Amino acid sequence: MQGGVFSLDTPFNGRPRKTNISSAFGLIFSCFIGHIVAYWERELGEKIEENELESLNWNDYQASSNITGADYLGAVEEIQLLLIRVFYLCDVEI
Repeated sequence: MQGGVFSLDTPFNGRPRKTNISSAFGLIFSCFIGHIVAYWERELGEKIEENELESLNWNDYQASSNITGADYLGAVEEIQLLLIRVFYLCDVEI
């Protein structure tokens, strides 16, 4: 980092890498749903049951209990790497 501008010598850091961005966003969304449900359980002082959520949200909530902090950070890294590549290819300094 020089002069407050981040730059890459090569966009792929010397090794091509396939990014699974939809999985990364899905994982982060599941974490978000887990956080929101936990928040409302604290606010309401009671456990939220399956019949109180839409089935898709319930499934994401259930999935969030199996996601580790390392999984979450890995997904964030995938998104950041993709954005760095896009900025590099568009010749945008970040």
